[in-house]
Amino acid sequence: MVELLLAHGADATRTGVGRWVLHPELAPLLASRGASIDSSGSWIGASCTGNQGRQDDPEYVRALLRHGARANDRRAPVCRRQSAVHGASAQSRARVAPVPRSGACPSATAIAE
Repeated sequence: MVELLLAHGADATRTGVGRWVLHPELAPLLASRGASIDSSGSWIGASCTGNQGRQDDPEYVRALLRHGARANDRRAPVCRRQSAVHGASAQSRARVAPVPRSGACPSATAIAE
């Protein structure tokens, strides 16, 4: 369906933040047509679990970073956590180790409890 929409003029550059970044077929297709995560910080709200009853999703955060989100992006007030460590919690800190390689301050690898 996405290929059909793109073939008929859909503009992939207008694709916003979303879980498309995780899809093994859609992500490369949309990225090849210009889709990316902008620096507005909107990805922070999309990935922040806060008190929304969702589990942290470090894979989603890493995928957002691969597609243009920057660890330095800021958007406030969204959540108490810093954007550089989104997806980290007491349960998932070990899974977010790659954050510093994404441009975040190297000391921002864990959340103060």
